[in-house]
Amino acid sequence: MSNSTVLDSPGADTLLPVTDEILNCKLVGGFSIFVQLLVGTLGFSTLIIKRHFERPRRPWLVWGFDVGKQMISGTIMHMCNLLVSALSGGEAGEDATNPCSWYVLNLTLDCTLGVLFVAGYLKLFETIAVRYKITGLESGHYGDPPRWQLFVRQALVFC
Repeated sequence: MSNSTVLDSPGADTLLPVTDEILNCKLVGGFSIFVQLLVGTLGFSTLIIKRHFERPRRPWLVWGFDVGKQMISGTIMHMCNLLVSALSGGEAGEDATNPCSWYVLNLTLDCTLGVLFVAGYLKLFETIAVRYKITGLESGHYGDPPRWQLFVRQALVFC
């Protein structure tokens, strides 16, 4: 039998039962990994569908380079969000907070302020590259024919 607490939410007509399962979420576990893989698959599928409708359509290699940079930066941010959430959740006890709540907060900030920050960061990087005549950092341009070296150079901007 699981330990259960009843929280009285202000202004609510009903009581909300809160179980240990809700209070002690698992950021990394069987179900959470399944959800992460499902969301990743849906996101990648959306990019494939988007490519189908884009005009002019980029060659597969160029599209793959662009998606690869998105996957690299997304994976780095996801791992950072998991780490910060796990550390912020604290240990079990009176002062412990739910790491899943921290993850939702981090994800929200990442998808709003984080996107603005990265857009500004990339613009600054491109401006510096133009000013100092550093080639190969113009986002989305990989040469003709597309070269792996330019993709790697652009991807390293995120690391």
